[in-house]
Order: sequence, then C-alpha cells, then structure tokens
Amino acid sequence: MTTRRGDRPRWWRTKDVLVPLALVGSSIALFYGLLTWAMLSNPLASRVDERIVFGEVDGAEVALVTYERQGDRNPLALPHWIRSGYDRRATAVSTATGEPLWDVSVDRWWPQGPTAPLAVGGGRVYVMVAGGLVILDAADGARVAGPDGIAGLGSPVLESQGAYGYDAATDQVVALTADGEVVGLPVGTDAAAPVDAEVRERWSLVLDTSPQAAAPDGRELHDVATGYDPDHPCEEVSGPCAVSPSGVVVETRAPDPGAEDRLEMLVVGGVRTVLGTQGLWR
Repeated sequence: MTTRRGDRPRWWRTKDVLVPLALVGSSIALFYGLLTWAMLSNPLASRVDERIVFGEVDGAEVALVTYERQGDRNPLALPHWIRSGYDRRATAVSTATGEPLWDVSVDRWWPQGPTAPLAVGGGRVYVMVAGGLVILDAADGARVAGPDGIAGLGSPVLESQGAYGYDAATDQVVALTADGEVVGLPVGTDAAAPVDAEVRERWSLVLDTSPQAAAPDGRELHDVATGYDPDHPCEEVSGPCAVSPSGVVVETRAPDPGAEDRLEMLVVGGVRTVLGTQGLWR
C-alpha cells in the first residue's frame, strides 16, 4: 500500500528535514575544521620539571622525571583533547641504555599545577601532582593509587605539593594530613602510617599547604638532588641535571633550533630521548 505525499506528517517533508540537517552538519564540519587547523598549526611543546630522582626497577638503575606536554594531534578525539591539551607526564629511563621504560600521564585535568617525582623503589614510583600524591607501578607506570584512596592519608587529601616530601634517612615518602598529622609511606608500600618522633620533628615545620615542596634544610628539591660543587658536571648545564649513584649524568636539553615542535630532550649517558611524543592518541 502506498501513501500519498499529502498524507505525510509535517516533520517528514523534505524541506523541513534537510535544511536543519544541513545547518547542523555544516556547523560540525566547520568546528572540526577549525580544531584541526589549530592543532596542526600550533607546534607541540614540552618542558621538563626541575627534579630528577634515581632508583631501581627489577634491579636496574633508572632515572625518573616529570614534564609538561602541550598540544595534541588527534582532532577526532575531542573529549581526550580537552583533557590532554596540557598533559603532565612521568617517565622512567634506564641509566644503562638511555631508553625509556615507560612514559605515562599522571595529571590531565585542568587546572593543573606543578608536578615532581619523589622516589622510586620496591616496585613503586611516587609522584606529586596538583591533586596530591600518585603511586605508580614501577614496572609499567600503571597507576596503583592516588590522589584519593591512599590508605592512611585520610580524606580529604591535601591538594598541595608542600604537603609531601621524601625522607632519605628513612627511605619513605612523608605527607601531611588534613588533621595536621605527619605520616609516612615506606618506599615500596601503598599505605601511610604515623612516623616516629624523629621524623615527625624533622618534617612537622617543613610540610605545609604551599605549592612548592622543600627539603628539611630549606633548599629546593632539585638542589638537594644535585648539590653544589664547582667541579660537578651539572654546574655548566642550564636545565635540570643530576648524576646517578652509578655515575651517569642525566640532563635536559632545549629543543633543536630547526625542529617544528618545541620538545625538550632528556639526555641519559649521552643518549637523547625527545619528551612529548608519547601518549598523544591514548
């Protein structure tokens, strides 16, 4: 049985359907066209954070750094682009080969703040982010816990880098709770517990809610990592630099002048790794 044209409901008429569809389609095409142009015309950029820490993963020495990556290359993944236009990442690099073991995002949501590595060991990696403390699996960088849900830190957790630090004397990550208590996570563990009197005395006046963490002697974290020595191989390096316990120099270099993208490099024992090309389409 056929239906006469005049019997069709109003919404079915061609002019009432195609015109709105054309307007919506052209608007979507224009939006993604502008988005694609913006992504491809603006270069990627990365900047390495100041602190470099060393530890062991499966018995091999690694260097851990964090960095910020700006930009993306996938206009078809709009929700991901909104999150990762400014991406805070952590990477672990073998000091023996200079090759990255993994490179993962630790903080994608806006607004973001400073990021810094704290410690590596016992199969765990500890990183400070804007929202608190993040614990990663040292083998592959997978997130184990944090910023919320770390046992012993209480709720809410303090969203401040100044509330977290690393106590080298006892090899534990220390943290300030919302109740003002100093707790510690021995490196390799996932839960915090109250520290002894000596550690509490050392950190009670250091940990606070400031955006910049500091070591017990008041120096900034990267100064503690490198120290000051006029004959130190890092003294002539303008960017973050440190020497591993095995004697490998780890430093950062500015982007190549002729490169289209402004991506900083990590140089480990003379081997260069460009930071910022990983994880663009995850």
